[in-house]
Amino acid sequence: MEKALAKIDFNINMFESYAASPHVVSTLERLRSDRAALVAYANNERTRESLPYSAAEWLYEMPAWATYGT
Repeated sequence: MEKALAKIDFNINMFESYAASPHVVSTLERLRSDRAALVAYANNERTRESLPYSAAEWLYEMPAWATYGT
């Protein structure tokens, strides 16, 4: 779980450094929503089945080549 949250935090920090555009704003909203859902899941406030698809994707085991930024 810590690794998934670290990846999300990395992406949030990266997108916050970009100039505001509709794509950047919507991506930041999704990332923050995913992070909140995963924190609720970690605190046993949500089930894995109730997570939005985009949030659940962060929990999948990523191949070694996809672990940049963490």
